[in-house]
Amino acid sequence: PNAGDPPRADPLRRSLTRAAGTGIRPSFASSAGREGYMVAHLPTRVAKVADTLALESPHWLRPAVVGALAAPREGRGAAPAGFDAVSLGCGPGFDLPALALVKPLLRLGADGADRTLLGQSGVRVLALDYEARWETEVGAVVAATRSALGLRHSAAFGRCDITLPLAAPANELVE
Repeated sequence: PNAGDPPRADPLRRSLTRAAGTGIRPSFASSAGREGYMVAHLPTRVAKVADTLALESPHWLRPAVVGALAAPREGRGAAPAGFDAVSLGCGPGFDLPALALVKPLLRLGADGADRTLLGQSGVRVLALDYEARWETEVGAVVAATRSALGLRHSAAFGRCDITLPLAAPANELVE
């Protein structure tokens, strides 16, 4: 539990705490709990992901991120066609604003080439989670990201279950 969590996050926070100790999946039934979780964790989760993606070390990280965000969206193996990134177990989709913040900062490639267009195109994230109720919050994160960082950013929500094998039907969107 975080001391700064708003009271409306309490039902989900309690359920997540119980799940961590018992292995029983938490309940995401409370929309107020999901909204409170977003308010409490959006700034720190986005900052952590953005900071990690912008690191210079290990040496392969920055070129990998730049390459993924600069590559054509169609026909590459790293993400399904049309997406820059896939976020597994993402909950409300915190990776979209993180990538949208980092992308303009990565305009110089590992080879020193200026990739000005990298910062001008939008980010598309496929947000995957086993809990279908996060779909509404992913939409809210998209709206907030567009409002703050531009209309070109987007995300789609899909289902996956990281507790099951990749070949399981629930993970058909994960390749």
